[in-house]
Amino acid sequence: MTTSRNKVVLWIGSEPDPSLKHEFTVRDHEFKHLQYDEFDPADPEIIKNICQAKGVLFLHDKEKPSRTFDFIGCISKLPVSYSGVLPYVFVNDPNSIPAILGNLGVIAISTRQTIPFFDTSASSDYSTFAQTLTSHDSGRSPKLGLNIHDDTTSLEEADRILLQRSFSDCSSIIIRGTPQGFSAKVITVFAEFEVQGPVRHSVPFIAKLDKKDDVEKEINNYKDYIDHFVPFYLRPGVDRSRCFFDQERGIIVANYVDHSTSLLDAITRGAGPAALHTLFDETLRRWFHNAVVREDSLYLTLQKGNPNTDRFVMNEFERNPNILIQAKKFDTVLNPAELLEAVKAIPCVRYLFGISHKDLHAKNVLVRGSDAVIIDFPRCEHGPILLDLATLDVSIAFDSTPILIKENIYEKEIYKKLEEEYEKKFKEWLSFVSDIFSIGKILGLPMYKNGHEPLAREWSCIRQIRRLALLDQEDKHEYAICVAIELLRRSMFGDENPRVAGCAYYLADRLIKSLSINADKRLIQNET
Repeated sequence: MTTSRNKVVLWIGSEPDPSLKHEFTVRDHEFKHLQYDEFDPADPEIIKNICQAKGVLFLHDKEKPSRTFDFIGCISKLPVSYSGVLPYVFVNDPNSIPAILGNLGVIAISTRQTIPFFDTSASSDYSTFAQTLTSHDSGRSPKLGLNIHDDTTSLEEADRILLQRSFSDCSSIIIRGTPQGFSAKVITVFAEFEVQGPVRHSVPFIAKLDKKDDVEKEINNYKDYIDHFVPFYLRPGVDRSRCFFDQERGIIVANYVDHSTSLLDAITRGAGPAALHTLFDETLRRWFHNAVVREDSLYLTLQKGNPNTDRFVMNEFERNPNILIQAKKFDTVLNPAELLEAVKAIPCVRYLFGISHKDLHAKNVLVRGSDAVIIDFPRCEHGPILLDLATLDVSIAFDSTPILIKENIYEKEIYKKLEEEYEKKFKEWLSFVSDIFSIGKILGLPMYKNGHEPLAREWSCIRQIRRLALLDQEDKHEYAICVAIELLRRSMFGDENPRVAGCAYYLADRLIKSLSINADKRLIQNET
């Protein structure tokens, strides 16, 4: 049975104004009255009734203000705070509002935005109030008894309530963690629905639990950039009836892309070129077709001085000083501020501008047969469209890094052999990235590699990406600047392997220096 939102409004306090009750009754909502002594915040049944109601109205008692504080404490805590119910405190004296907030003290700071007051002495327009409350779409109410099995140890209580809301029409769910996202928690959900007969299990869902603002932005991004531009079978099918954001957390639920692998896995088994063809020719086609030529600084579009939108954030990079130390082992490098100034000086004031994913790394492209499905859209917005190609380019190269071997003190001989094998593969990878990110192979199309050479399949896919980028770019340096910035961005994330992050920084430094020399020659040629 679905735990839908009941068309019920709870009134807690002394006898309500009959006209208030009438306004809800005529709007087909049940108006339930609880006396003060019937309201017990510790009673699970009371909490359940509040969570499933459309709204809960509490009449402030000046003689016993502690009752109001108990109510505010109740609606400010889990599970009520994430249930979707609309709470109001009714007062009949405007001076009561600052008195209530003042007595709450520190609690008021966190609850001020979540406590709407209704002053009956200032307005008795119950019609507008009732219309606002009853027309508000609160979504599903949580099924507080929902059984959640398996990987629940790292599940925050707020996230548990959000899952209970999203899957309130299920008898139980099984969740499995997936390695994706930095702030977000991404899980696969296997739901058992409450339906008659033997058919209860559906295809899996994918659920992302993240900060409220990020969830709200991603849901809006689906509406603005995805739904009308990316074919439905080449993106996750978001179930908006299961998506919520409240207080500080939110949840997005979509159909799981079943029987799929990551783009990197597809490249390894030789299916990369076909997947990339689908990605550019079908999945992203309308993004590219709607792109326009923009004439201003490409650098200032990528680096606006805002840490929330900049591709390279210096403070994030400087959190791990070991990365710069590792970069200097390859060669002398400029510091980040000098590098950014050097990129800024490279002329590029004409570039393609349109819808950009802004995080199109290889793990955000899933391959199912010949389909290339893109996922994860919290950063999607208008921007330089070749940035997505540069992100994918750098990702394929750097996500192909050999897996770092952890020392095993109990199996020293085995570890030694594995370490030798790792170092051999790492040198091959270093040779690969050093070659593929040289300026000649970015400003011009790389030659084909023989199939038996190390990382030949990755090379072929990067070549395929660059062929499209070089054909579409409006300025000779457009794609190269995007690649340089993405290499710098890659160097920010070196917690697991500073050696690889240091390599990304070194390659960015080398490319930017080469581009600066190339730009100077181009300027001299133009002047003569």
